[in-house]
Amino acid sequence: ALDWTPPGEEARAVAVRRAEVLSHAGRAAEAARAYLGAAAGAPSAQAQDLRRLAAEHLLVIGRVDEGLGLLRPVLAVHGLRFPDTPRGGLLLLLARLVQLRIRGTALVYPERAPTEAAFARVEAAWSAGKGLSSIDPIRSAVFMVEALLGALGLGAAALVARGLAFVGCLYMYDGGVAEERRGSELLEEASRIARRIGDP
Repeated sequence: ALDWTPPGEEARAVAVRRAEVLSHAGRAAEAARAYLGAAAGAPSAQAQDLRRLAAEHLLVIGRVDEGLGLLRPVLAVHGLRFPDTPRGGLLLLLARLVQLRIRGTALVYPERAPTEAAFARVEAAWSAGKGLSSIDPIRSAVFMVEALLGALGLGAAALVARGLAFVGCLYMYDGGVAEERRGSELLEEASRIARRIGDP
């Protein structure tokens, strides 16, 4: 289909779908290349998002330098700071957890429709958190909590459920009784939202 389709929006849509299928098949390296190929010539916002997905896939399979090389500019576009040191990451994580505790996790829908840029920022934080989860847990947690806070601000139920599930696990990893209780509460809340909206 790609060979037969003239360059343009339709061909790019096919290329993106191919990248998604490769991703679902667990072929992350090929998916990353496909996302990067689809990003070439795409409108600026779409190109950024496709590079984000490529970075996420490269990080997940341990191609850290390549993944971060793609991810850092995307984070910068969305105003997301990459902590320079583990200590800086830990301090930022503690600040974000305090912010989450103060804000709470109630899903409140915004009065105005969120912009595409706001959704893109949440997804950029999520990709950073997911991609770094097995190689840099502190920075990963910073971005995951950031993604959850952003999703709560958007009132995006599916993104909130996804974030609550991960942050719930984050609490439980700490191993304390209070942390385990808090983590269980967040996981249960994520499950309730997912069931309510019918999202597997």
